[in-house]
Amino acid sequence: MNFNPATENFWDPKTLHTNMERVFDICHGCRRCFNLCPSFADLFNAVDAEPVDGDVKKLTSLDHQKIVDDCYYCKLC
Repeated sequence: MNFNPATENFWDPKTLHTNMERVFDICHGCRRCFNLCPSFADLFNAVDAEPVDGDVKKLTSLDHQKIVDDCYYCKLC
């Protein structure tokens, strides 16, 4: 998915949410940068919590916000 501010999709909240779920699922499965990424601990704590049980689609908007707040957009994901 190409996220370019010049495209309409960049500003679409639903498209953004879908892409965040995709990235969160990849990150949770990969774990390559767990010791480098400040948002990784937040992601893991949220995804591994009992109500979510590994399903990123069950993350709340508060979970999303906490994870994104710690992200410094390294683009490794």
